[in-house]
Amino acid sequence: MAVVPPSPAVADNDEAPKVFPLSSHTPARLSPISVIDIERGIMLPSPPPTTPKTTSLEERTAVATTQKTKSLSAPTAKLDYLEGLRGIAAWIVVTHHFAYENLLFKDTVADWGEFIGYFANLFVHGKFAVSLFFVLSGRVLGIGYLKSPSAQRLASAFLRRPFRLIIPVIGALWVHWFMYRVGAYEPAGTAASYWGNWLGVRYSIDRIKENPPSFIGQFLLGLTTFLPRGKLPAFPNDPTWTLGLELQGSFVVFVLSLVAKSYHHHRYIIQVLFILWSFWTQSWNVSFATGLLLADLAHSGYFARIRKASWWIHYPLRIILAFIFIVTVCYFPVISPEIAAYSVRWSLDLGNAKIGMLPGWNWDMWDPLTYFAAFALLTLMEITPSMQRVFQIPPIRFLGKVSFGLYLLHMTVYATFGSIMIIALYNPNAAIMPEWLKLTIVYFTTLAVMIALSYVFHLTFDNWSMTAGFSMHQLLSDPDWSRAKVRTYAIALLKRNSPRAWMRRVRNKMRPMFNFRRRKQHQEQTPLSPGGQLDVEPIDIHIPSRQ
Repeated sequence: MAVVPPSPAVADNDEAPKVFPLSSHTPARLSPISVIDIERGIMLPSPPPTTPKTTSLEERTAVATTQKTKSLSAPTAKLDYLEGLRGIAAWIVVTHHFAYENLLFKDTVADWGEFIGYFANLFVHGKFAVSLFFVLSGRVLGIGYLKSPSAQRLASAFLRRPFRLIIPVIGALWVHWFMYRVGAYEPAGTAASYWGNWLGVRYSIDRIKENPPSFIGQFLLGLTTFLPRGKLPAFPNDPTWTLGLELQGSFVVFVLSLVAKSYHHHRYIIQVLFILWSFWTQSWNVSFATGLLLADLAHSGYFARIRKASWWIHYPLRIILAFIFIVTVCYFPVISPEIAAYSVRWSLDLGNAKIGMLPGWNWDMWDPLTYFAAFALLTLMEITPSMQRVFQIPPIRFLGKVSFGLYLLHMTVYATFGSIMIIALYNPNAAIMPEWLKLTIVYFTTLAVMIALSYVFHLTFDNWSMTAGFSMHQLLSDPDWSRAKVRTYAIALLKRNSPRAWMRRVRNKMRPMFNFRRRKQHQEQTPLSPGGQLDVEPIDIHIPSRQ
């Protein structure tokens, strides 16, 4: 039965429910609606779009500008590709430490030839991955504030950021302490006797035995990591040296966002000047500020305009960015050193009123080539939707989700499980196989253990860091700190993070995986029509008029 329209008497009444047409082409009498259509939301009526009432030309111009900006910046709302790119950066760091420190990578690629050796830097350039981490942090933190520019949101992000970084670092140090207590590092000595490339790991383990870690000591060490010129953890927690810079750079992004918001019309001048100053002074803050600039350009719709522009605009730009990325990350011997020499280590005054280059170079200093490579790669991805789709596939996105644990724990897994694999493959009684096959087995089995351990780390310390930051935000936002209220809040927080609640969350996450076969059998037993829809008889719905 068709839908009955309301009577004229009821339609003229202001209190009667209004019926909106589906579209301008919808006939007066609607066809029968099936249950399948309602479930899919195809035939559900929706109100027509309304235009805001404006009374002046200035207001109409502001509304038009806002609508245009929202339409242009729509693609930037989905940031899954940035998470995937973060996962690839963490994987590059993992491969860097395995190849350079344990496989004598430089000697290996010399046998391949210079051409292959240069492009191998795409997969083992750890310092490039660090620069990419910092640019991504500025990009993600910046877009979060630009979407909702409020002082309260910025203050909340400023408060939650230390918890987000400090708790995972302490968790990684506690994992190291636990591994030492159970003797998981002992196989490293035997592995080094079978394979000479593992001698560096054995020497590092010997230094740990000279100063054994303690539970409280690792907690305090995790706190001092984030202090300026604080003590940094040693092997196998070497990668934590970047986390102090990450926290400082995050604060730079927050402050620079607030300044740019206060001077909205000239914010790009402020951001570019800060980038130039950080570049001149060889500061890692240049990467965070560049990420904020990219976030602002994406939010304002400039990247969307480039994507929609003519081919003779975006294709040459993509070629230029790809060339800059390849040249700077692969470090070709002719052009790359020249770029580095004239890009960094300049000083306004060397003591004799002359401008020149500063002597010396440390491995942890900011590198202009890796900065150019990270900037070019992220900008290229912003204007290339096909690259975004590649980094949005589920395996790469999962790698991004567990990237924090992968970055913090990979050296620990190398020294423990990696030593066991080397003993199994390199002992005199092991099966005879080519060297490259042994290395491949060690690498991929160790990587699998890293990913599994990183997922557990994500469910525990990673999630706990976000919960702690949000809880502190809620606690400080409440002006009433009565004893009963604080006690109730603490009990609720402990219950929400108890082992029982944690196991329930893990079970809920794993349930779809175990129910896959049941869903598949249900789909096979459900009859389908030739058109691919469920073979169900449509039901007519009668909407009575209001009397």
